[in-house]
Amino acid sequence: MAHSAPPVAARRAAVGKTVYTAYSLRNFRNIPQLRDLPASRIHEVEVVGSVLPFKTNSYVVDELIDWSRVPDDPIFVLNFPQRDMLMPNDFSDMESVLDSGADSRTVREAANAVRRATEANPAIHGRSYAGNWT
Repeated sequence: MAHSAPPVAARRAAVGKTVYTAYSLRNFRNIPQLRDLPASRIHEVEVVGSVLPFKTNSYVVDELIDWSRVPDDPIFVLNFPQRDMLMPNDFSDMESVLDSGADSRTVREAANAVRRATEANPAIHGRSYAGNWT
């Protein structure tokens, strides 16, 4: 997917120095290349990013991610929260909280509940290993 944001090299030439921008859940929607992604992918980043840490930067976004390969680009997968990082029921629970327009405290409490459940759960990504460790 082509994007309209100039690469870092062009921005350096325009301003005469390196332009660094850190992106997190708070401002990731400002990444120009995301305009080409489906709204559902942006929503997934928001839901999963509310539970798991998310931070990237302009160098990764402008120079390392091959946006024509997203969502399969490995650097994109490593840097942006993916739906499969949460159990399906945890994703749904967190999505419901966010979609309800809950205040930040309620969102934080819901995210903490998902984190606690994930840490205590030996079933990883829907695969239960109980009694079958081979």
